[in-house]
Amino acid sequence: DFVHSTSKGESVFTLSSTDDAYVALIYTKILYEWLPSAGLEKRTDIPTTEVYPADMDKDGFSWEIRIPIK
Repeated sequence: DFVHSTSKGESVFTLSSTDDAYVALIYTKILYEWLPSAGLEKRTDIPTTEVYPADMDKDGFSWEIRIPIK
């Protein structure tokens, strides 16, 4: 599962899974379901970033997808 928060100019989605199929599904849901239903658009002039912890060897680490919005 994921948790999201939105602040001015950015939506942050925190995930605990790195499974490729799951991550692809989450990106699809964010871009085609969540953003439109929230009345938001992804900015195309600023890249989406992924933020990982320094120690990814620990079990159960969380990471973030940060999407610039307008």
